[in-house]
Amino acid sequence: MYVVYHCRHARSLRVVWALEEIGADYELQVLDFQGAVMQSTDYRAINPFGSVPALRDGDHALFESGAIVDYVLARAGSGLRPGPQDADFADYLMWSHAGEATLTAPLAVIARHAMILPPDRRAPLAVADAHERWTQYADALAGRLAGRDFVAGPRFTGADIMVGYALHLAEVLDVVGAAPPRLHAYWRRLRERPAYGRAAAA
Repeated sequence: MYVVYHCRHARSLRVVWALEEIGADYELQVLDFQGAVMQSTDYRAINPFGSVPALRDGDHALFESGAIVDYVLARAGSGLRPGPQDADFADYLMWSHAGEATLTAPLAVIARHAMILPPDRRAPLAVADAHERWTQYADALAGRLAGRDFVAGPRFTGADIMVGYALHLAEVLDVVGAAPPRLHAYWRRLRERPAYGRAAAA
């Protein structure tokens, strides 16, 4: 059974969402985002960065949300992960990585400088720049969704989980409102998935 280390609204939501989509058995360990457990020697043996997510699978320990999502979908033989010979494989890889490296990056800056850091360490200019980048990226994502329901092809895949978390975080940070209508429709489709609902409530 998988053991998942999770904080609410953190990137670990992607892992829980993926496991819920495939109906996998897992044990959830919910941690305090700024608590002592993640800085402990025992936890850093699982995730050396002292952050979430982390996943234990027998003798294997994994971190990084994208790697874990791809791992559990591949091991499940799930249709949520196109294979190398699939016509949608390239788009799956590209949008899976874009979900974290591009879309989530400015939102993480907003979260850090608007919520996480103490007020005397916050940088308003960094937040303003991150808002501008998020708006550009949201417009690009909306463009990608023209004439399609999902980012990597005609069906829901792990790439939508990766991108969907960015939209979840944007909603938490109250910056999704100005996104184009097409993006709101996509986010609504993702939110309506029962697996997302269970993951978001975890």
